[in-house]
Amino acid sequence: MVLFFAALLLLGAIMLFFALKWSIQSARFRKIAQFPLDEAEHLITMPCAGTHSISFIGAGYVNPSNGFSITVAQQGSNIAADLYTYPLKYRHTISGSMSVEYAYFTTGPGTYILRCRNAALLQPKPSMLFSRRMFQRPLQPASLMLAVKQSLTYKQKLLSIVFLVIGLQAIVGGVAGIAYFC
Repeated sequence: MVLFFAALLLLGAIMLFFALKWSIQSARFRKIAQFPLDEAEHLITMPCAGTHSISFIGAGYVNPSNGFSITVAQQGSNIAADLYTYPLKYRHTISGSMSVEYAYFTTGPGTYILRCRNAALLQPKPSMLFSRRMFQRPLQPASLMLAVKQSLTYKQKLLSIVFLVIGLQAIVGGVAGIAYFC
């Protein structure tokens, strides 16, 4: 029985390690570019390969369902990077302003062109709470900013939360089980 609780303790420690590693890694990521939300083309220089995210600064909620689209393509070629939208929109602050992550993509180092289409059709609102959003007027899309920063994939973000919760529970259960049976 003690071996079972020792294995549970070890599994919890491994899960906690990965949860903390991804959380610290996410906190160290820096903003690469920031520009106003408009229909112009913006050049972005990616310093390293990896996963990057696009965030809307100045809104707590964004509804992109009305034909709004963003494309990221490498300069000199028309090959667009695959954008993956987040099912759950992560909120965070950038330069003291509320922002919401819209999508992530994976690229190599180099210069990329970011294009927004139908930006005027976007429906941003200041609050992320559904009960408050129902009574709020949409913000003007021209008041928003776009930010590109290094990021983790959606799977890593979700797993870091799950691993943190389950890892802590496994550690506590393992220690309690070992203490009880020894």
